[in-house]
Amino acid sequence: DMKTPERPTPSYNKALDAAFNALVRWIGMAIEEAELYNRADRKRKEVALKLVEELKSDRTFFEERELAGVVLRLHYEIGRAYVAAGDLKNADENFGLIIAYDPWGVNDPSARAWIENLQLYAFYTKAKVYYDEEKWDDVIKIVGDMFGSLPQALNEDQGNGALLFKAEALFRKQPPDYQGAIRDATAVIERGKGFWPNNANQLLPRILSVLAEDEQSAAFSPEILHGVAVGEVQLAYRERDPEKRDAHFEKAIFWLQKTISACRSDGVKLETRLKHGP
Repeated sequence: DMKTPERPTPSYNKALDAAFNALVRWIGMAIEEAELYNRADRKRKEVALKLVEELKSDRTFFEERELAGVVLRLHYEIGRAYVAAGDLKNADENFGLIIAYDPWGVNDPSARAWIENLQLYAFYTKAKVYYDEEKWDDVIKIVGDMFGSLPQALNEDQGNGALLFKAEALFRKQPPDYQGAIRDATAVIERGKGFWPNNANQLLPRILSVLAEDEQSAAFSPEILHGVAVGEVQLAYRERDPEKRDAHFEKAIFWLQKTISACRSDGVKLETRLKHGP
């Protein structure tokens, strides 16, 4: 069992801070080196697993000195290295050790916040791994667990990114949960953190186009409809084919008209009408 010293963060002194930060930078470069190789290339796995062994040695060194915070961070980096090697089982095990760690066993509030932030990164990285593998049910569970453990996660970029992974997973799983996907994408847009709202705006048109094809109906708010219109404009600017670009602009106009109609509905607040209407 990992012992918990009074200060389990890597902040005992300046020398240790400098050494640890240098180690983290080196790890990042080593993982990037592994990721330069194609996933099917044996060299990628070889480089990543060599890094794992080096990090395990570092972890043992810091475990012997009861530096629990450093050890936790090394578990995170070992998990990333296992991801690069394509070994999700061992990656999960290392991320899981971070997620299962009880930050309330730590007396120092700043140390506790540091641990919770590392847990957020562990959840986010784990969710992204399964998102990239298109394992939608796993993504939904991981992100659900993240918000159950870290309800404040939506205040951070990683929380918004993870919630958008979940929205996409709800949209693409079988059977799909369109309303859940719209709910989560809209939450990301409303929070407005980082570049994630732009990605959410571009997801909404895809969801609503499928809803139309399936002849499903729902009452969408002006906020959602406006987000769809913005998403279509963003997709248009990314499109190089003139015909497809024009099609996105036409859809944007369509959804803006829907937005205006929704703004004029009974019960819509004046603030919403001014913000999303003409």
